[in-house]
Amino acid sequence: MWAGFLLLIIFRERLELSRFVSKPAIAGTLFLIIELILAAGYLTFFLQHSLGIKLVAIGFLGMAIWLLKYDIA
Repeated sequence: MWAGFLLLIIFRERLELSRFVSKPAIAGTLFLIIELILAAGYLTFFLQHSLGIKLVAIGFLGMAIWLLKYDIA
């Protein structure tokens, strides 16, 4: 749980750094969708363990793809 919190902070910092590069408007929407998937995964983790883990994994995968595509580095 805490690792996800730290990764979300790093993810947000990378979003701030990527403001120096022009990116399509869909990038912000995708960022929000990924954060919502992660939040849903963390909330459902306590109710349905396996579903929560799957949602968090999908969110982390989406985060990695977003960073590969839109990150400044």
